[in-house]
Amino acid sequence: MKAETRIYLDAVLQNMKNILFFMFLPILIARMGASPLQITLSTSLPPLMSALSVVFVTRLLPCTFKVYYSAGIIRQLAFLCIAFAVLLPHSITWILLFWSINCIVVMILNVQQHSLIKHNVEEAKMSSLFGNIRIIAIGVTMVCSYSASTLLDRFDSIFPYNYFVCMILGAVCTFTGMNLMARLAPRESKRISFRWKRPLQKPTPFLMLVGLMAVGSALPGSLWVIYHVNVLHFSNMQIALFSICSGAVSAVCIPLGRRWIKRFGYKNTLLTGYALLMCTVCLYGLSHTYAVLLGLQIVRDLIGSFTGIAQETLSIEESKKHEDEAGFFSDVALLNNLGGALGPFAGMFLYKLFSIQTCFMLLGAVALLPAAWFVFRMNEKKTSEGSPVEMIPAVK
Repeated sequence: MKAETRIYLDAVLQNMKNILFFMFLPILIARMGASPLQITLSTSLPPLMSALSVVFVTRLLPCTFKVYYSAGIIRQLAFLCIAFAVLLPHSITWILLFWSINCIVVMILNVQQHSLIKHNVEEAKMSSLFGNIRIIAIGVTMVCSYSASTLLDRFDSIFPYNYFVCMILGAVCTFTGMNLMARLAPRESKRISFRWKRPLQKPTPFLMLVGLMAVGSALPGSLWVIYHVNVLHFSNMQIALFSICSGAVSAVCIPLGRRWIKRFGYKNTLLTGYALLMCTVCLYGLSHTYAVLLGLQIVRDLIGSFTGIAQETLSIEESKKHEDEAGFFSDVALLNNLGGALGPFAGMFLYKLFSIQTCFMLLGAVALLPAAWFVFRMNEKKTSEGSPVEMIPAVK
């Protein structure tokens, strides 16, 4: 089987897992009576544990078949424990515990997967590969969101067993995908280094941009779940329609948008897309009408698809400038997860002081500042590079 085929099949299965397992997990926690703090922890704790994994675990492990496959087995056990935790007393605590364990392991797979893609796919095909993966994600999200939400609502009378079955199916998908990708890993034996490697040894403008965007994007965090489930009382199908309609629009726009991304530039796409994302967050607090919120979610997901393609492509290109390739991908993952862990607590702090609609507007406005700062720095750099050099005649 070709490497690209394995990658595409894994994309199908992992996106099925994302819907069947993780899309409805925060909704399940909220419906089980979780407090706003517990909902915030369900948003912040997984990326926080992922960040700790990047710092203390991921960098020490070589990219080999044994490491990749062993991590996949541990991750599968964690998935099953999360699913069965739904049936236990004090289930929210158990879910958060096993979810954290899963995130420690998943970063090993995610960081090594970038290396597997880089060494098994031609450089000229990278942009198309990531674009195709995004289209696959859209298609799978549309189908699975509709199917899963329909079944969850139809069998709501057996809550929480309907969510339990859904998560078991997601666990099977991720295990199958892991087996496909593991075949691309080198089978040579390498020693595991127990010497801790300091992260962010070479902070670059790209890494700074990734970190600031990660924090800004995560600021609304748990407010999405609180607003949709606890305030507006949306059903599983109403929440799933956000993904279904967004996927339909993105499926049409992404093939056309890839040319625009290349022409506009990956970094410009990142900055502009991030600024527009924060604008949609501001507008989200101005209405509670479902049709308006659906439109904002469609715009938000479409822009997120463009910025995702741009960031993944830029990460591959930036990795060429670093001798420690695994270390660079670890730094990118670290900053993304630190932002995802810290951002929601800011949103929860504001939620204690203001109404949830006001929180959306304030957080969107604050998150625009990093984008404005980077645009200013980019323009300043271009001006200094493009300024004419004054020629001083030599003194004889």
